[in-house]
Amino acid sequence: MRKKFAVIILLAAAAVLCCTACGKKKQLNADLSAHEAIPLWEKEALPFSDASDVVPELLPYLADTSEPAACMIVCPGGAYADLGEQEEYALDNEGIQPAQALNEKNISAFVLRYRKAPADHNAIMEDILRAIRVVRYYAEALHIDPERVGVMGFSAGGHLALMAMEHFDMKTSHTDDIDDESAKPTLGVLCYPVVSLEEGMTHETTRSNFLGADENDPEMVSFYSGEQGTREDMPPFFVWHCKTDRAAPVEGTLALTKSAEEKGVEVRKQIYDSGSHGVGMAKNMETLSGWFDECVSWMKERNFCK
Repeated sequence: MRKKFAVIILLAAAAVLCCTACGKKKQLNADLSAHEAIPLWEKEALPFSDASDVVPELLPYLADTSEPAACMIVCPGGAYADLGEQEEYALDNEGIQPAQALNEKNISAFVLRYRKAPADHNAIMEDILRAIRVVRYYAEALHIDPERVGVMGFSAGGHLALMAMEHFDMKTSHTDDIDDESAKPTLGVLCYPVVSLEEGMTHETTRSNFLGADENDPEMVSFYSGEQGTREDMPPFFVWHCKTDRAAPVEGTLALTKSAEEKGVEVRKQIYDSGSHGVGMAKNMETLSGWFDECVSWMKERNFCK
């Protein structure tokens, strides 16, 4: 208890960390011990602010560690759609529960609330890349190691995490010093991801919502199809999927891993013979529940966590 109290005091003190941007003082003043949201931008600086009423933010779940912790930015799924009454369930199932599980392994986590339709890829890509930069910029205040910042995503959130792994150097808005930070994840964890946006290999609602007006633009479809965007310098990743997934075709994951391995990218793949979509941590599911321990073992092999 004394250790945890000391960590909270440290975070509260560090939260006054300031930077100078556009002639104004910028502060990280969230109550980190209470999981208070950290906005990615000040409202007046939000790129594509007319795309959605949602203000993108990070919900912090900090590990109780003496040394700066590895961290994971967690992207829940939901087909890039406004889920209405189901929004909180998706946030818990594919955001908060994974974050808490990561905390138990001494890994900090930040659950990302990113924009969804009617916002499209222009705004959504800004959100994921900015999230990585925010965490790195405030690493000291957040008590995390900026060299160990991963992305984890479920379903459409898996697609978003994959896009960060492949397009970390794409041109985005420059609003302040935070945007000078690297947006390249250290590694990735993809959980039953929507990989491709190509017809026959995608989840149609995810494709439509993400691409918006560019849905029928073949260049945009190709650019944001994960199996076509692999590159030699993309981060290593762990991916798991079920052959019987009826929402996100497993063929996308198989094509992704084949393409990545051909480029020399380190991949750990777990393909299960049975199981469904949207299961989150898959607690009490005998055939799937081991995925998280397998993933943590892989991360330890990568020296991402102890």
